Amino acid sequence: MMGGYGMMGPGMGMMGPGMMGGYGMGPGMMGGYTGIPDLTKEQADKIDKIRDDLAKKETPLTQQLFEERRKLQDMYASGADPATLDQAYKKTADLERQVFNARADAQKRMNAVLTKQQRERMQRGNSTQTVKNPS
Repeated sequence: MMGGYGMMGPGMGMMGPGMMGGYGMGPGMMGGYTGIPDLTKEQADKIDKIRDDLAKKETPLTQQLFEERRKLQDMYASGADPATLDQAYKKTADLERQVFNARADAQKRMNAVLTKQQRERMQRGNSTQTVKNPS
């Protein structure tokens, strides 16, 4: 039930489904940066550093989140009282918020590395699909 964690967490997948949401990078997040054909070496190096920084923050958080969710499931299955379940859920929610904030910060930092034209191209690429004429 835990789903795939994602590029920076256990499982190294893309935004997999999981209990209370998936973790990792989905469309429109950091994973799309590799699709920009005109990144300079300097831009690519900066983006790689940002990704590394994110991994250092996100990996321990997602591992802790996994453990807290498992504890919550065990408590729920054992019939823990609602107040205890609520406290355990608050822990998981706080960890989810920390992961979200780390990703949002990394996204902001990566966007700052790109030119306006590159950001526009990324936006167009993430919001449209090319459909070929079948004839």
